[in-house]
Amino acid sequence: MWQKSIQGHVLGAFFYGYLISQIPGGILAERYGGKWVLAVFVCISTAGTLLTPIAARLSFIPLIILRILCGVGSVCSYCNILFLMRRGLTYVNIHMVCYCGVLPDYSIYVC
Repeated sequence: MWQKSIQGHVLGAFFYGYLISQIPGGILAERYGGKWVLAVFVCISTAGTLLTPIAARLSFIPLIILRILCGVGSVCSYCNILFLMRRGLTYVNIHMVCYCGVLPDYSIYVC
């Protein structure tokens, strides 16, 4: 069992990644297109999540690094979904995004 301070760093690492990648995520979406950037960052976030148990067995340092990567992947996914919505997702696609839980209240504004 880790100390409380280490647990706090592990839990906060996700939000460090989230914080540092909001603006770069939007810039990447504008430059390279939301579809490709979304695919890459969803893969990064997924890989970080899948490797979390292995990193936790090794030490808390690799776990913190993976949690930062998960935060980066998550915020870039959110930025790119908003970018794609601005570019003109269809009504059906917007409801699919809402069903996945990304933007639960957006369908109210579409109707």
